[in-house]
Amino acid sequence: VLVLRFLARDYVSVSTFVDNVATDAELSGEEKQILQLLEGANDDGSPDAHGCRLKLSLALSNCPIVLPWNPIDVMGGYLNKLFHVSSACVLTPEEEEQALQLCYQHKRYFDVLLKWSHLYDKETIYKLYSICKYRQVREQSDASDVTAARQFMQD
Repeated sequence: VLVLRFLARDYVSVSTFVDNVATDAELSGEEKQILQLLEGANDDGSPDAHGCRLKLSLALSNCPIVLPWNPIDVMGGYLNKLFHVSSACVLTPEEEEQALQLCYQHKRYFDVLLKWSHLYDKETIYKLYSICKYRQVREQSDASDVTAARQFMQD
């Protein structure tokens, strides 16, 4: 339903739906597929689309996944078009602050990725980063991986 509403540009429904979504658990195969389908709407630059993407990013911010869009680019589009975002899709001041924090974390991940890309493959870098960022991933990892991840992020 979410994907169809997004592709139909029914942003009020998308925003209402996303306001009722939050998880820190790993997504199921179907949920990952839905998220991948949303990548097809990345070329939608409408102000409300930016707001909905940010809301979804926040709802999934504690979930160990890679979003199909760059939150930094989405936040830039949202801020540039802020006065055109409808009231249903605009972020609260608290959500805006959380979105900015998410952008900072995302930038940090890409800084780490660029720093280590010549030594490690992308999956290894994401695994180590995820161990540091997500509590549930850290709890499911063995102690040596957790130690390696902390060292990796500090170097």
